[in-house]
Amino acid sequence: MAGVRPTGLRAAPGAMGDGHAALLDELGFGWSSSTHGDDRPHRLWSAGRPTPVVELPWLWEYADHPCFLYNGGPVAFPPGESRIPAYGDVLADWKDSFDAFRDHGLCWIPALDPQSIGKPGRTLMLEELLDHIRGHDDVWFATGAQVAEHWRRTAGQGTEPGPEPGPEPDAHPQRVRATWHSSPPPTGP
Repeated sequence: MAGVRPTGLRAAPGAMGDGHAALLDELGFGWSSSTHGDDRPHRLWSAGRPTPVVELPWLWEYADHPCFLYNGGPVAFPPGESRIPAYGDVLADWKDSFDAFRDHGLCWIPALDPQSIGKPGRTLMLEELLDHIRGHDDVWFATGAQVAEHWRRTAGQGTEPGPEPGPEPDAHPQRVRATWHSSPPPTGP
């Protein structure tokens, strides 16, 4: 519809099964923003091997839907409080979260849905959040494709699958998970 072929994907409801990374690679997707296992981009693994697909993880805490989803349960939590948090509380939390991610050099990825954030008061909140983020001269607003390409050039050692960068590559969640599905189960007592 936009006149360009998509290069990435966010799987609904934010989870991918085994084999999805290989399928994304086969279909020409270079990035995904579907998992929640880290605070930094990383390669997705399939069948115990890295793929060229870069994952840009996001966290539910920085998504608008859980914040603004009506809780129809019989008891609001905390008791006596609104079931939908005050916009100011959400804004303060998101600003603090962004600041912490920035301080640690991490990739902060909010997940915003038009049906949740697209209300007049919430869009004003979003404008204030964006003004706060723009107030830092070392912040980069980028598309998923741009972040994935930057990661490949800097941390990802090119576009060919290879070892994860960093001091403990074997500890990365994608590598650990991949070994669960590529190794026979342990035997014995």
